[in-house]
Amino acid sequence: MLLRLLVLFHTVAVAGFFGQTGMFGPVVTNPRAGDLAPDLVFSNVLSSPGSGAWSSSNFLGHMTVLVFFPDTTYNLQSVSRGNALNSRFSGKPVQFVWITAEEDSSLLPWLQEHPIQGWVLHDPFGGSGRACGLELPNGVIIADRKILGFDMGIAPEERTISAALEG
Repeated sequence: MLLRLLVLFHTVAVAGFFGQTGMFGPVVTNPRAGDLAPDLVFSNVLSSPGSGAWSSSNFLGHMTVLVFFPDTTYNLQSVSRGNALNSRFSGKPVQFVWITAEEDSSLLPWLQEHPIQGWVLHDPFGGSGRACGLELPNGVIIADRKILGFDMGIAPEERTISAALEG
């Protein structure tokens, strides 16, 4: 009986200690589809499709696909897939924002050899992931500053993006 009580106490204590702590830190907000998109938190813009700086106004007038990929280097297949998605939706009102947390020392040389199309934001402390309520890297689709939905994959599938564009 005492052993059962200790196991139950241990299970509850461990769950309380580790509960709701994700890859980006403790989850403190849980935005949902239809909510206003949070401001992105980042330290540096590593790449942009134009010459402008990123601000929350970039969410207006088109659909934004957030791709959270904390460890970018040595993941050429994911980068190639992201670049292919960006190319497929070229000329359509869609922008892709790749958010990475990797160390500058490994990331910057790698990006020189393997550029990522669209926006690339450096968020070394996971602030954007926390603001979006993410425990793991998932895709987030936003239109005109409102969250349309979350995708369980790191980058949403082409059909998901097309469906979001169609309404």
